[in-house]
Amino acid sequence: MHRLSTEIVEREGKSGSPLWISFLISPETVCGTVCNIGREGEEYQVMTLKELRDRQVDMFTTVFIGNSQTKEINGKMVTPRGYRNV
Repeated sequence: MHRLSTEIVEREGKSGSPLWISFLISPETVCGTVCNIGREGEEYQVMTLKELRDRQVDMFTTVFIGNSQTKEINGKMVTPRGYRNV
């Protein structure tokens, strides 16, 4: 297992957060992970980008990072694309 790396930008912002978190993406952006997709034991978690930073991931884990419009609805990540009532 590996801790999700934030080495995309080597230097850190003034707040101590990596620059890509500090300036490009809100720490409250909805994100998720899915382990063992399509296999026995499949499980998912929805969280914020800030929480994602400390998650353990491995080669059987897919990480999803939402955009500024992504919401958590009933425990699922939803990015509205013209859907009604979303």
